Amino acid sequence: MNDYFIYPKQFQYEKILPKKNTCFMIMPFAQSFNEIYGTIKEETEKNGVICCRADEMNGSQPIVNKIIRGILESQYIIVDITDATANVFYELGIAHSFRDAQSILLIKQEDNKYPFDISHLPTQNYSPNNLFQLKAIIDNFIKSAKTISDFRDALSINDINDNTITNNFIEYIENYFHNDISIYSYILNSCTSKYKIEQVDNAFKKFEILVQQTLKNRISSISDGILKVYIKLIEKCDIDEISRKYVLQFEDMLLLSGIDDQSIIISRKTDLMLALANNNKLLDMCLPWIINYFSQSKSSIIDLNRYKLESFLMNSTSKEVETVIISSLFNDDCHIREHMADIIGAKKINNAYQSLKSRLFIEENWFTVGSIIEAIGRVAPKDDGLHSIESWVKLKGHDIIEQKQFFLLKHIFHALALLDTDSNFFVNKFLKEYGPFFNEAQVGPI
Repeated sequence: MNDYFIYPKQFQYEKILPKKNTCFMIMPFAQSFNEIYGTIKEETEKNGVICCRADEMNGSQPIVNKIIRGILESQYIIVDITDATANVFYELGIAHSFRDAQSILLIKQEDNKYPFDISHLPTQNYSPNNLFQLKAIIDNFIKSAKTISDFRDALSINDINDNTITNNFIEYIENYFHNDISIYSYILNSCTSKYKIEQVDNAFKKFEILVQQTLKNRISSISDGILKVYIKLIEKCDIDEISRKYVLQFEDMLLLSGIDDQSIIISRKTDLMLALANNNKLLDMCLPWIINYFSQSKSSIIDLNRYKLESFLMNSTSKEVETVIISSLFNDDCHIREHMADIIGAKKINNAYQSLKSRLFIEENWFTVGSIIEAIGRVAPKDDGLHSIESWVKLKGHDIIEQKQFFLLKHIFHALALLDTDSNFFVNKFLKEYGPFFNEAQVGPI
């Protein structure tokens, strides 16, 4: 950051984050305010917050630079607008341009008038003759602002902020719950031990109502963000029975919110299940749902849900996920068996070979057979894989020709080519017998 910037606009692209437990004081630089400032400073420090004014900041930078940096770098800002000082109002304008309203406290002395232009802003009155009253004001502000700050920190840790989804959905949540928002910070931090289970459950009920209200009222500018927070709460809650409860009623919640488009419901459910699976949470619920999604045959239409689910299965390093993929080779649905064989081959899950081999000799769906054979070509030990494919071809080769399932010849060729010796003994043997039934050029070079 340039130490000699003096115009607020020069700071708009500077990545300056507020430092935790810091407060910047904006007030007239007059001797009559020294006791006021001392009282404020003492009370903030009791709350573990360091408070300073621009005249206390080290360095030779212009005073305006120090003021703007103080506003940007501080978690809390307190502004005393007593006497309507021009400098104070200029600095207040800067603060309002860069910071959220919840992090700014306006105070003034009783019976002190201030301009009409800011009369709509909430302002706390205090008496210089009763500084205990001022201490209470500062204490309440720090505690309230800290509740909001903790919530935003919890969201930030979980990669949720207002920049990812347009409009201020976070501020909407804060205004909706006010000081009751603290429980959501604890849920997002997976640390609910200070609350009874009934309190956590009640917090979820309230948030579910908020989700339904924004969806029903078609407030699309914030509903996506609020739903994203709701999914994150389910994912991060450290009481599994509560997470399980709200997963089970997730679809009904969306339906009651007026969403009757199944594609939207499935998309939201996909986001929820992936959030849980990526966090290794409630795998007994989310993995069967993810696998079952592949019971739908592939479509020529781009399916983003399928893409996201395939990416998860491909990239997951979980042994439990791997076990579920392999066991799904024996699922009752042929589409699921086919897709899991494709994933096993692409992912090269070597310990799936015995299951692939067992499934191959009992599989009745030709398309699934093609995927299984391709997977065997990628994961099988060479000798055993070649023997398995040859044995199967001896059993089923006649049926392939008789039923004109010639596409299978391409898959067999590919698998043999991957496993064959340098002399291509098995490929050449296969082509000698089945070459007349397909164009070798279609399967590419050996």
